[in-house]
Amino acid sequence: MSSKTRRSDTHMASPPRIAAVVIALLHACKVIKADPDTTLQYKICNGDASTTFAYKDSVKDLLQDIVDKTSSSGFYNYYSESMEFLTKTCYGHGACNGHLSHPDCDACLSAAKQKILELCKLSVGAQVQLTDCRIRYEDYFFQEN
Repeated sequence: MSSKTRRSDTHMASPPRIAAVVIALLHACKVIKADPDTTLQYKICNGDASTTFAYKDSVKDLLQDIVDKTSSSGFYNYYSESMEFLTKTCYGHGACNGHLSHPDCDACLSAAKQKILELCKLSVGAQVQLTDCRIRYEDYFFQEN
């Protein structure tokens, strides 16, 4: 074997090292995809059951707007409002973990919306925090930190 052959052999990267570099590059480019974690962390429901049907419809519209628009807004952070016919306005906020893809953010918020509708049916305001996203709505204006 010539010394030329030996020299090129000593400069070859080992397969484990190449694999580590490829994995690091894929991770850096966010090519590795996983489902969002939709484990319920907490829920808060305002127990006021005096909401009208129109307000409940406004809440449903608001929640759908949050699901539809949060992932395309800057920083996965979206505020919205929906008005009941001439009377009451509901305000909402949706946010996703910034490492989620747009479709995963949408999927997580859809799960959060379903949890709110299931767990806080007659609430004037509610919050649901899943591991990778959260939704909140209230009958008053608010801002999240």
